[in-house]
Amino acid sequence: MSAGERVVGDARVRPGPRRRAPRRVRPHHHGSAGAPTTLATQDPYTAAFAWASRLPAGPPPEIPFLVGTSLHLPDGSALDLDLDQAGLVGTVTGGTLILAQTSSDPLRTEYQIISPDGQARTLPAESSDHYVQEALVSPDGTLFADGPDVIDLATGQVIASLPADANILIHWTSVGIVYGTDQRAALWNPLTGAATDLGPYPGKFGLGSDSFVRWRKGCSIVSTVTADGLSEKGRLCGTRLLTASNDGNTWVSQQMDVLDTQGTQHETRGTLSGFPPDAKIHPIEETDWVSPEEFLMSMSNQNGTQSVVIRCNVDTLTCTRATHVYDLPATDRAIDLPGGG
Repeated sequence: MSAGERVVGDARVRPGPRRRAPRRVRPHHHGSAGAPTTLATQDPYTAAFAWASRLPAGPPPEIPFLVGTSLHLPDGSALDLDLDQAGLVGTVTGGTLILAQTSSDPLRTEYQIISPDGQARTLPAESSDHYVQEALVSPDGTLFADGPDVIDLATGQVIASLPADANILIHWTSVGIVYGTDQRAALWNPLTGAATDLGPYPGKFGLGSDSFVRWRKGCSIVSTVTADGLSEKGRLCGTRLLTASNDGNTWVSQQMDVLDTQGTQHETRGTLSGFPPDAKIHPIEETDWVSPEEFLMSMSNQNGTQSVVIRCNVDTLTCTRATHVYDLPATDRAIDLPGGG
């Protein structure tokens, strides 16, 4: 039994949602949450949130998102879930998969598929003694990795189990699942059972992306996961990258500069939507690429009381607000996007 778990009856349960660690509480430097600030008094992250909050309204997200326990769907509707807490795992056939903490039993968590009309279907609880953190949905929404098991959501059958050295699920790419061991990461194909060592833990992936950004020794390194392992797309030293496109060839920095890369050659396209020169995006913000040229990003203010989702287009170098600026419950630190990181 892993640290922090408890036994209730015959079931092994975990204390609260476990899909991802809680968002880090950022220090609030400039007065109360509602106090007006000027650019002269804002730190770079506060300036970035102020910029995002003032963007013109644009198209809403084409993927679901969670604000507290309110599930917002792509058609513009919202479902208020009768839960204490919820985490968004991904879009699946028939609805949205969430990690739910129910008000009737705050110690127990369960996975539910929420249909567009608000009906909840609870998935069977994991029963293996092989404890693996996190849960993932396949890119096509038909498979679910919960603990060590990969489940076909149409039949409910376990079709494969992760290797014995897996202890955390990191990301589901188009060529398999990236998982972590005590020291390293590996790529595992649930259909063939083949595993490939990937070396040190990867950095941030976007939704459905095969590429990630890692910060190491003052350099941003962009790599793409392939069936044969890792392919480094390039690196940029002295500048921290926020995200990379799914093919790994377009990069966006914390200063919202868009760069094209081919090997060691980098060309700056420009800066997105007049991003202030003294502002900077916090590195923990979630980015989900919804097309080759557009990504969504969930941003929060410094004390985690407000959040907004923005949409940016790297071809036109424009950004818009994809949601309202929402006030957050005390249990949350950002609007939750599926599979983001």
